[in-house]
Amino acid sequence: MESKHAAPGSHPESRTAGQVYISYNQSDGAELARWLEKELTAASYVVLMPSTTDSLSADTEREIEQGIEHAKAVLVLLTEGSFNAPHCRNERAYARDKHKLIIPLLAQVNAPIPLILQGRHYLDFSTPDCWPNSFKQLREKIEESLKEDETPPSWLPELPKHYVPREEPLRQLRSAVLDENQATPAPVTILQGKPGAGKTVLATALAHEAAVHEAFPNGIVWVQLGGTPDDLAETFKAVGRQLGDVAGNYVTPELAQTALRDILPGRKQLIVLEDAYTRMQAEEYLVDAPQCHWLITTTNDELSDSLDAAAPVVLAGMTPAEAVALLVLAAGRSDPAFREMPEKLDYWPTALALVGQKLARDPGLTADAWLERYASVEEAFNAVCDNLPAGRWLAEKKLINLLQQRCGLKDRALTRCIAELSGLGLIQRKPAAHTIWLPHSRTDL
Repeated sequence: MESKHAAPGSHPESRTAGQVYISYNQSDGAELARWLEKELTAASYVVLMPSTTDSLSADTEREIEQGIEHAKAVLVLLTEGSFNAPHCRNERAYARDKHKLIIPLLAQVNAPIPLILQGRHYLDFSTPDCWPNSFKQLREKIEESLKEDETPPSWLPELPKHYVPREEPLRQLRSAVLDENQATPAPVTILQGKPGAGKTVLATALAHEAAVHEAFPNGIVWVQLGGTPDDLAETFKAVGRQLGDVAGNYVTPELAQTALRDILPGRKQLIVLEDAYTRMQAEEYLVDAPQCHWLITTTNDELSDSLDAAAPVVLAGMTPAEAVALLVLAAGRSDPAFREMPEKLDYWPTALALVGQKLARDPGLTADAWLERYASVEEAFNAVCDNLPAGRWLAEKKLINLLQQRCGLKDRALTRCIAELSGLGLIQRKPAAHTIWLPHSRTDL
């Protein structure tokens, strides 16, 4: 092993000092490899590369493995000779297995591309004239990976402060995810429910269970999708970091798919895709990896059919006991009349939590008082929920029109009704956006 600095292991600090490994074939890649070594060393990188390609000894092979293990990036010089050389094939495979940032460099015009590098973006070093400009791009890619290493990995969401276990749906979900009889290329469980049903909380509760961690020893990846994700590239990069890979391998859907196909087949991993709505969204992350499992939460009752998945776990309202327990926790107090409130809210977790929080903020508002005030606006509330256009979010003008048309409310009566709905925690107003949010089981997307 040659190095402009110390060999691997002689200086512990070299392991985190921007170490770069160069994989090349001596017969047709040595000139570029030496030039790269000179330029990278001048830029304060630690450069490691094999000193010979002839019949490597066991010690040299181990030094090469250590060099790749400690490298922040592995530069693969693509030439005719490196395509066929056994040691180059081994270096590429080892770097892939260790989830290193692999940067292919086209060192010859029309050089063949190894199978494991198909689909990856390469930098053009095919003629000496383009070396300086391509080197600038190379530096940028390596620097980006070093910055990403400083970013702490994502972790599972925490359970909410007022968490109430929902034993039966949790049992169903656990059984579906831990079912070892699903011999399909990408075992998938769909957790389906309307907005506010508690899908994220239930998936989080499952993800924190010891049995799940034991079944998936390589960990849990949590992917927040949403109906229309703002930045697919950032979502993919977050997945790469959670997998222990470099985010540079996930900058496009095509690269992400290639990386997932490389990494997941050898792992036992649970991948949670939260709030997927379309088949296309979910399929970006599905690869042939029978030992992994995908848990997808969705409001789309057709998603399981479109993905050919097993029957979904459908999440509806809470049981009466669970609903009262949530009210008690959210309100921070107990009240015998709490037993009468969940039915008014369709046993809906989000509505129960928000109403409970309203009671916590207003200690003078008893459960009996809440029920009495609710009776005065129940007709209006039901009219709004039953006649909503698609969506939990409603323009304030649309709410006013509904109350006018369905309940005949006008002027002060209309104003009082909206204020009372808000005061009871039944709607959440967003004045800046002039919208209303209704946390109710009859609201849908």
